Amino acid sequence: MTKQLKRLIWLAALFMILIPAVYVLADETEADHDRFTVSCSEVENDIIPEDNTWACSVRMQITNNGEDFDGTIKILAFEGSETDAVNAIGKTLEFKSGETKPIYFKVPNVSYDGTPYRIPLRVDFLDEDGKLLCRTMTDFQAASDDNYTVAAGIYTDDTRKMTVIDQSKIKYETASISGDVTMKSRRMTEEELDNIQEMNVNLLILDKALSKSEWEYISKWVMYGGHVMAEQSVYDRLIAKTLNDENMTDWGKGRILVYTSEEWSGTFFLKAVRNIFGDEGFNALFGGDYTDNYWNVTSMLNYDTGSELPSVSVYVFCLLIYILCMGPAVYLFLKKKDKREYMWLVIPCTAILFSVIIYMAGNSTRYTEPFIRYYSSVDLTDEATVENTKILLTSPDKERSVMSIEGDCRMVLLSDEYYLPLQTGMKERFQRMKTKLGEAEYNTAMSVSDTRTDVLVRGRSAFDKNYFSNSRILKTEGSISADMFYYKGALSGTVTNTTKWNLHNAFVIHKGLIFMIGDLAAGETKTLDQLQNVQLLKSRSVKLDTWQMDNPGNTAAVSSVMSGMMDNLSSNISREEDMVGGFTMDYDIGVQDNDQISSVCGLALIKSGIEVADSGKGWSSQVMLEPQEAENEEELYNFDPFSYLIYGSDTLNARYIVGDVTGMLYMKWLNKDDLMNVAFYNLSTGVYDIVMEDSDMMTSEQLKDYISKDNVIKVRVQLENMDEDHYMPVFTLSGGEKND
Repeated sequence: MTKQLKRLIWLAALFMILIPAVYVLADETEADHDRFTVSCSEVENDIIPEDNTWACSVRMQITNNGEDFDGTIKILAFEGSETDAVNAIGKTLEFKSGETKPIYFKVPNVSYDGTPYRIPLRVDFLDEDGKLLCRTMTDFQAASDDNYTVAAGIYTDDTRKMTVIDQSKIKYETASISGDVTMKSRRMTEEELDNIQEMNVNLLILDKALSKSEWEYISKWVMYGGHVMAEQSVYDRLIAKTLNDENMTDWGKGRILVYTSEEWSGTFFLKAVRNIFGDEGFNALFGGDYTDNYWNVTSMLNYDTGSELPSVSVYVFCLLIYILCMGPAVYLFLKKKDKREYMWLVIPCTAILFSVIIYMAGNSTRYTEPFIRYYSSVDLTDEATVENTKILLTSPDKERSVMSIEGDCRMVLLSDEYYLPLQTGMKERFQRMKTKLGEAEYNTAMSVSDTRTDVLVRGRSAFDKNYFSNSRILKTEGSISADMFYYKGALSGTVTNTTKWNLHNAFVIHKGLIFMIGDLAAGETKTLDQLQNVQLLKSRSVKLDTWQMDNPGNTAAVSSVMSGMMDNLSSNISREEDMVGGFTMDYDIGVQDNDQISSVCGLALIKSGIEVADSGKGWSSQVMLEPQEAENEEELYNFDPFSYLIYGSDTLNARYIVGDVTGMLYMKWLNKDDLMNVAFYNLSTGVYDIVMEDSDMMTSEQLKDYISKDNVIKVRVQLENMDEDHYMPVFTLSGGEKND
């Protein structure tokens, strides 16, 4: 009894000690939740682009009420309406005690119909070791706004400029789309300029002096593809680069147009916008960037570019030995020993033995760690190398995976969940989402610092796939340069590769034509003499040869990804752009060595802008002749006016406008089709004559009866069969002083 009493006394004493400890811990937890004050607001006068991929620009203000903080904040938001999984983007920051800092970011993939509503957010504060210090919930209200196609940020004190922008509408028409480009201005603050990559801005107008640090942020934004109109004095203080005839210069993947204060007017602004964006730029603004389309990216990456397939020779050898042992070997051995009754024991034991052998032999070929597949588009420019990479991270097991990428990255998670539908009872729905968000675990979390980006993925099932888009700006080392000219349908000159990569399927693009020049090794200069290995980039899938690989089993996969990347390129390049490039599998996307990542394999398209001369040996002018859209409704849909793919008829009529080409003429049929007869209308006889049956060219003498006074050639196309895809003929016409 005495012993039981002592035990009760000890338990009571222990309980009395634990009670204040519980209160202390609870008090500390409560204090942690009060450590940071967080508030959010949509960026003032934020402009919502006119498509389904818009994102709210958000300004989050954080105040540190406690001790100095050195760690990572992770901001979480739903990417779909009904999922429990959340994705977080984090930033490594330092907060002094009592300090207040603004953070800018975007909340993507939420449908928007102009009605104000709230978006819940969760903010986690983690120390340097990843331990959760504090968690807080907040939200911000997405305000109603009109939709605009082009958002023009402006850094100025001149309200007249903003008025000109807001009153501007650009009539826009290409072969595939047409409409009005509506402009809207918003005045930028110095703080917003420092965070311009998180703003919904397509064009930036500068006429106030910038500091070097402000230009550093803007410069990166332009390199990624933003465009700037800069007043002459602003440009001169920041950049020492010669302008072209249109007062423009390329800066990475973007453009800078320079103007003087006296030039500013509504007419000038409209002309400048047209020059900066061009037809393809407007196409991207209207229809979005096809290369970033979720389904396009996933379909290409799912070909498993560069994966290492296991050798089957070991399995075949083991299987043959197993068949021999299980059959004649075991039977003859036991028969010789007169112990055939042991067959029932020997056969299962042999099967188990060989199962173990095959398992051990194949152990090295099985994926036990996450692996990465990618394709990358790399632009070599004078200012920097701009890399845009699509990444597939596959987790073989339901475990956490960590991927770290070096350098100054802009990484986002690609998602196929686009909309948060607006329904009745939004207040109750918002509260439910806020509760779910507070309880949810990270599905994907990213942390961005000055030196690297870390990505944490929690696999939800075996071989769970996660898709990312990553952009980086790197120092340019080496280039692909060209000194060449195009005439009489052929390309001549030299192309030099001073990069560290051996390029395969190297090509030159001029006037929408792609000339294949084969392999181009690092340090090699190749001479082209009347190269006519040409395809029309936009009218059919470019035929590429797959080079000799260590693993022939992946030839089809690599070939398919190359074709997909060329399709992406053709959807974004304009007729006026000249380019040289090639493919490599030796590109480094910056994934840091990590025992958790088993392999990193993929394909990179390395490319650079060039200038190809359009004259040589007497040829002074050249044009591309493309079929014009039919004038009557019956023939309007016989072919696609953008790709020239023929749809529903085996006989078509079309008009080709020659333009201002003089002198001795030379015509070349670029996409010759042996199953197609092409006839030109003869002005003298009034009938259609079949031309270019045995050739793909016509001379000035042969053309004289077919070009009308208003510079039009009438063409009739007859197909021999419709079993395969066919494309309307496209020609080049050269004019000069001689025809040799």
